[in-house]
Amino acid sequence: MGVSLAMSVRQQFEVEKIEERIRSAGLLKVRKRYMERYHKDENVAVLAESEFCKFAALHFLEPDLILAPSGFVDEFWHEYVLDTKGYRQFCDEIFGSFWEHNPTVTAEEAMPFYRETLAMYERYFGEKPNARAWGPAAVECSCGYAASS
Repeated sequence: MGVSLAMSVRQQFEVEKIEERIRSAGLLKVRKRYMERYHKDENVAVLAESEFCKFAALHFLEPDLILAPSGFVDEFWHEYVLDTKGYRQFCDEIFGSFWEHNPTVTAEEAMPFYRETLAMYERYFGEKPNARAWGPAAVECSCGYAASS
């Protein structure tokens, strides 16, 4: 019998607790700035925030892997990084160290990491990534990220 990729109830509980901890980090100011900068409505901003939280949870769960967000998620991350004090505090509280945003790779170079990020999303959250946030229209991303320093 092959090894199952399904997570145990305990592992699922841990993923949910991590995501809840990230969601409770107070991202309302970031969401409002995101809406203003990118001219997004509340529903889109809530989706971007939610998917960023899941992306951050993946980093928490697999801190040594290189992840690549969708362009949609990356916009929200960019907005957060601009709040350097708030972002540093978030990183310290959630990860225990600074989570580097490293936009130095091309979209082509990031694609294998993007595919792995999508596979991790499905594995950890038990569902396919939201098509609006992670689908073909959201792929334009030239940002990858290296493990925390």
